[in-house]
Amino acid sequence: VEREAYVSVAGPVIKFGKKSHAECAAFSPDGAFLVSGSIDGFLEVWDFERGKLRLDLPYQESDQLMMHDAAVLSLGFSRDSELLASGSQDGVLKVWRPRTGQCVRRFPKAH
Repeated sequence: VEREAYVSVAGPVIKFGKKSHAECAAFSPDGAFLVSGSIDGFLEVWDFERGKLRLDLPYQESDQLMMHDAAVLSLGFSRDSELLASGSQDGVLKVWRPRTGQCVRRFPKAH
């Protein structure tokens, strides 16, 4: 059993554009992903150890980010970390594969 400890040194700061900010963020259960949802509708996967976008994901490297048409307000991962659900301000719920950036389901006016 790993002993819990307090953070003693701050990690890197993740910076957003001047007209954007994060509305929500979630770590995947397996620790492989940190995803943020922003006011401008983007979902971005971060290298949380460096504070930079994960460019080892081909869709992010080519600027094909996961996105909504409105602010992303909520995020949640499946237990196996293979799927990510995102909810936006306009009521749309989308289900993604964070490894590929593929939207596998879209539910209009779901919440």
